[in-house]
Amino acid sequence: MTAAGASLIAYILTSLIILSTYFFFPHNSLSKYQYTTTPTYLRPTLTLLVLCHTLFILYELLLDPPTNLFTGLDVPLSYPADSIRSLLLMFSDDPVGGLPSKIERVLTRLESAAMRLLYVRFGHDAIATCEFCISWDDFSLYVLPGALWDYLREVFIVGALTLRGTRHAQHRSFSVGVLVAAAMFEAYFTLTAKISIPKDFEDPNSTWRNIERLYGGYGVVMWHDVLLLARRIVFLVLPITVHFVLKPSPLPLSSTVLSNTVPQGGTAPVPPEALAFHTLQSLTTKLQLIRLTRGAIPRNPTLRAAAESYWAAERQEGECIRADKDVQDMARRLGLGFDESSKSGTGDVTSEGPLLKQVKAAVQKLINQGYVPSPFWKPSPSQSPGSS
Repeated sequence: MTAAGASLIAYILTSLIILSTYFFFPHNSLSKYQYTTTPTYLRPTLTLLVLCHTLFILYELLLDPPTNLFTGLDVPLSYPADSIRSLLLMFSDDPVGGLPSKIERVLTRLESAAMRLLYVRFGHDAIATCEFCISWDDFSLYVLPGALWDYLREVFIVGALTLRGTRHAQHRSFSVGVLVAAAMFEAYFTLTAKISIPKDFEDPNSTWRNIERLYGGYGVVMWHDVLLLARRIVFLVLPITVHFVLKPSPLPLSSTVLSNTVPQGGTAPVPPEALAFHTLQSLTTKLQLIRLTRGAIPRNPTLRAAAESYWAAERQEGECIRADKDVQDMARRLGLGFDESSKSGTGDVTSEGPLLKQVKAAVQKLINQGYVPSPFWKPSPSQSPGSS
């Protein structure tokens, strides 16, 4: 069986496995508690996008590998161009008709040692298709748009998978960062890798030769082919990882999270303990700020004067309200009386109002449990609100 036939069978089998996984296994568009969900209409679309993208990258990996005369013919980089031409004519279906013009152009250029180094660095297609390219700069500018387009296409793919409102919106920076790092890695090795034509080499055994052919063999790394393979593997793995593997985005706490249903494209319900824990965390920070602020205000003359003025106005306003007879009568009718206990001249005793009793009991309980403004302040028993 030829290598092309084996690659075709591998692609068909892999595609069938992926398609069966997509069509026969349900895709739940809703996530568990504390995670945002992708809208119902968008989840299958994104999954189909990942499916088509995966099949396309697999096609490139298995059925459209980069052309390379040296690895294809299993000859070293120093092999003469005329000998390569003879081998190609030997395997050609029409030896009399000769070789295609692009192949002839490549063979003509490979007569130069410098061009062989550029062949390793920029690949077969650049040498075969760029007629005006003669230097390192020419070829680097020629291959840049193709590589840049591949990475931009992947940015669009992961950008669609991490749209705002989907379950993986928080992973956009990570996904784009991986692509940027891969692009910089590929550019660095493409532009700086040291390449030389070995003069002497040992013919390895067949097993080691098959392993070496993955990256060139005969002591030379075919950098263009290796980096293109690495690029396609990253493109294959990244969308699958983002869409199916990474943890969904945390649920933003809001007034809608207490609902019992999951709105399409919205949020999933949060357990009460999760919401209570978040509230307590926020409350602890605010209480700590209040404690520090209370100690800082008296040390600043301006703040101290403003605080005294504010609380004096509050005290005056409160006294006026509590002294109003209509307010007192309405509070008594509502069961929220705040009258102080008193004893009239006739001997009648007026008990404290229920609201005042509740306030004193609550303050006394907080003091007894140690909830005081600072460890250096605690009223004596005679000054406590519950004392008479």
